[in-house]
Amino acid sequence: MTSSSQKAHSHSWLTTSCYLLLSGAAFLLGLAGLWPAYGPSLMCCLFLIAAGPVIAFGKRANVEAVGFRAVTIMGAVALGLVASSFLNAGLLQSPQDAGAGGTGGFMFASALEMWLILRQMQRSIPELVEGLDMKIALSAAAAAGSFGLFGLLALLLFCAAGPVAGLWFRAKGWRVDTTGLFASCALVMLSALAFIPNLI
Repeated sequence: MTSSSQKAHSHSWLTTSCYLLLSGAAFLLGLAGLWPAYGPSLMCCLFLIAAGPVIAFGKRANVEAVGFRAVTIMGAVALGLVASSFLNAGLLQSPQDAGAGGTGGFMFASALEMWLILRQMQRSIPELVEGLDMKIALSAAAAAGSFGLFGLLALLLFCAAGPVAGLWFRAKGWRVDTTGLFASCALVMLSALAFIPNLI
C-alpha cells in the first residue's frame, strides 16, 4: 500500500469516525432530553464548521467536497435524533417526550422541501439558481429544520426572498457567488433562529 493510499484510507476512517461521533452526540443529547437546551447553538456551530470554507472563500473552496461534508453532517445529526426518540419511546419507555425525534424528522422534511423548491426553480427560472450547490442548500435546509416549525417557516421565507435578491443583484449588474451568498445568508438565518428561544 503506497503512502498516498494509506493517507486516503486513514482520512476516510477519520471522516467516518467524526460522523459517528456527531450522530452519537445527537443521540445522547436527545436521549437525555438536553437537545432543546443545547441543540440550536450546536446546529449553528456545525453549519459554520461544515460550510465555513464556502462562506469564507466562495468558489475558491472545494465546493463539492464541502457540500458533501455539510449534508452528511446534518444527516448524521438527524439520524441520531430520530434513533434517540425510537429508543426513548420503545425500549426505555422514558418519560422524555419525542421532541428530539420530531426535530430529526423536521430536518429531513426541510431538506426534502428545499430539494423540491430547487427542482421547481431549475425548471422554471434556472438562471436564479445557477451556480448554487445543491448539497450546501440541503444542509442549510436541514439545519433550519432542526428548529422545528419556526425553522420550516423561516426556510419558506428564505426561499421566497432568495429569487427576489437574485433579481435585484442582476438588475444592478453585480455578479455574485450564489453558493457563498446562500451559505452566508443561511448562517445569519440559523443564528436568528437560535436566538428565538431567548425571546420566548
